[in-house]
Amino acid sequence: MISFIFATIVSVKLNTFESFKELEVRKTLLQKLENPTDSYALIAFDEIEDGIQEESAIIANLKSGKANTKELITLIGNKYLSGYLNKFNFKVFLFNQNDSLINQSNNQSIKDFKDLVENKSNKVTDYFYRKNNTFGNQNYFAIIPLKTDSNVIGTLVLDLKSKTLERFGAFPHILQNGIINPQSEFLDYSYAFFENKKLLTQYGSYIYDDFNTEFTAPIKQFVVLKKGIVDHLIYKPASNKTIVITHNSTTFWRELASLSFFFIIFVVFSIFLISYKWILQSLFAYHISFKNLRIKILASNNRILYKTRIQIALVLAVVSSLLIIGIITFSYISIQYTEQQQDFLESKIRIITSAFQDNSLQEVNASNKKNSISFDDFSKMYSADLNLFDLNGKLIYSTQNKLYSVGLIAERMDPNAYINLHIKKKSEFIQQENIRSLKYTSAYMPIKNADNNIIAYLQLPYFANQDDYNQKIGTFLNLLINIYVLVFVAVAFFAFVVANQITSPLSLIQESISKTVIGRKNNPIKWKRNDEIGSLITEYNAMIATLEENANKLAQSERETAWREMAKQVAHEIKNPLTPLRLGIQMLDRSWKDKDVKFDDKFNKFSKSFLEQIDSLSRIASEFSNFAKMPELKLEKLAVLSVLNKAVEVYSQMAHIKITCDESSLKDCMVLVDRDQLLRCFNNLLKNAIEAMPEGKAGLITINGIKEQHNIKIAVSDNGNGIPLNSRASIFVPNFTTKSSGTGLGLAFVKQAVENVKGNIYFTTEINVGTTFYITLPLVS
Repeated sequence: MISFIFATIVSVKLNTFESFKELEVRKTLLQKLENPTDSYALIAFDEIEDGIQEESAIIANLKSGKANTKELITLIGNKYLSGYLNKFNFKVFLFNQNDSLINQSNNQSIKDFKDLVENKSNKVTDYFYRKNNTFGNQNYFAIIPLKTDSNVIGTLVLDLKSKTLERFGAFPHILQNGIINPQSEFLDYSYAFFENKKLLTQYGSYIYDDFNTEFTAPIKQFVVLKKGIVDHLIYKPASNKTIVITHNSTTFWRELASLSFFFIIFVVFSIFLISYKWILQSLFAYHISFKNLRIKILASNNRILYKTRIQIALVLAVVSSLLIIGIITFSYISIQYTEQQQDFLESKIRIITSAFQDNSLQEVNASNKKNSISFDDFSKMYSADLNLFDLNGKLIYSTQNKLYSVGLIAERMDPNAYINLHIKKKSEFIQQENIRSLKYTSAYMPIKNADNNIIAYLQLPYFANQDDYNQKIGTFLNLLINIYVLVFVAVAFFAFVVANQITSPLSLIQESISKTVIGRKNNPIKWKRNDEIGSLITEYNAMIATLEENANKLAQSERETAWREMAKQVAHEIKNPLTPLRLGIQMLDRSWKDKDVKFDDKFNKFSKSFLEQIDSLSRIASEFSNFAKMPELKLEKLAVLSVLNKAVEVYSQMAHIKITCDESSLKDCMVLVDRDQLLRCFNNLLKNAIEAMPEGKAGLITINGIKEQHNIKIAVSDNGNGIPLNSRASIFVPNFTTKSSGTGLGLAFVKQAVENVKGNIYFTTEINVGTTFYITLPLVS
């Protein structure tokens, strides 16, 4: 529950931050759309312009006075405007030294481009220029002089216009040379350009209206418009121009995804901390061994509640089942996806191969420029990357020449594919391949001529395969985790309810047993069902009935025993004074009958003795009476020191006894007690301390107080003989005494009186050194 609360808090904070961050990212992207400058394109232009200027094939065309436009486009497109610059559609114009267009059907003039340089463009590199006022597009052109021996013999003009931005497709990531593909920034977005409320261009999955009626905003200000499950960020760089960038609104499932993630993180972290703490405790508490570890695990397991065990068992059973189902589902989807990709590639390469064979290419070789052009056009027609190999496995044509020119792949057919097609004569072959970290699927088929003879091998590499796979698997795992977390929470709640339902009868029995008191009537448990719990409760009810009966018998027996012991003690204590009384009366009677002349002296002497024995009998009766009256309390707030001083005053007058009291330690200590009982407690302790003194030894009694957090501890110490070891356990037992005279009720009285006011009493003793009794009483303000 704590993990769920923390996960919810963090998830809410994160979603709030992500919403704010996403809006700021959209503003940045919108500003990039407004600004037609593409810094990555400028870097690429700077890198290629020198190569184009020195391109021998272009110079050869210029010298010959003939130029094949398709050949030029193929050459420049494959060699210079591939990779990142593939985002541009382009036209090529070749002019001679006299600025005349060479062998091209249109009437394009170089003067048009020179006019753009002077009026409507900005220079971005040595030869490339960016056209101005191209809202919604990126338009560049280049005027590149062609030289031989430092002499200008002609001019090559490139006219580039950005394509409608498409989602990243077949071009492999590995060719980006560290340049971040800006298309990836817009993968989760749609956008549109409007001019005079008319749609100029759009990108993404959201479908915009041809005429803008809903997107309005002040000039140069950002406005957010929420509409259904999407929200639009609107910006107007000018009064007649509008840019809109659209993103899906945050949904409940997305918020749930973050909640699920953090919940799992917190649960795993909690389990890790508990495990770490348990391991540390085990290592410090036991010697490291398998046996001790097993004992520790069993001991910990025995301390887990039965209810908790049921909850853990239910959760583990469901979670393990879900994990197994998830693994099987994941494996099945992966296999299905692979099979679908193979079916897709098989179907596509068969269509391309059939169309390629119908194209009447009787011979294929690297020197045939026409075939090269047809091959590129063919690739564009089917929107696929293609490689063509001869019968020896050597590359003839490729739509991704850069992969081979930079040495990432040898200009040879994959050995495994070559063996299957050329040696094993397979009609089709599909396999997984990789270029460093880039994984992709390739399909191979032989190309046959009209005579059904194999003349080449065609490869269809599917570079988007891994990206597509990762995206689908990521989506699936995200959905699966969300579902699993929901199921986990539901199962945890279900386990909690079920465990409570199962263990509630046990809790009822536990509560009833905890309230069971011997000697008092205990109510039986009522249970209507005739099940295992009902049988247990029936046995419990029978047990408490038997227990009550036995308790009554035991109480009766204890009362009788207590009365017998009390009568025996009282008889013993009374008999002691009666014996000297009987002897004294008999002696006086004999003296009286004998007319003893000393009768008067003996009478006086024995009468004093009789009074002492009568006083003893009275004292014995009082002590038994006081002990019996213990429960009657008259609580009042008193200063401990004032009551203690009264007891000290009485006993400090005795000879050979010195009592020292540290009054400062007991000052202002107020307690809630019965005044008479507290005074008798101090009297008993001081009297016992004095009687513990051996003959001929000066007695020293020390009293001091120790203040604790909410209590006052009073220590009464003597320097007597100490308490023998065999008597220490029974020192507070009624009728137990270590003296030759006394009832043995003094310390029993002190203990009961102290405990009646929620205090405590204990002692420390050492033979021939002395004893200290400690009384702890609660303080009151």
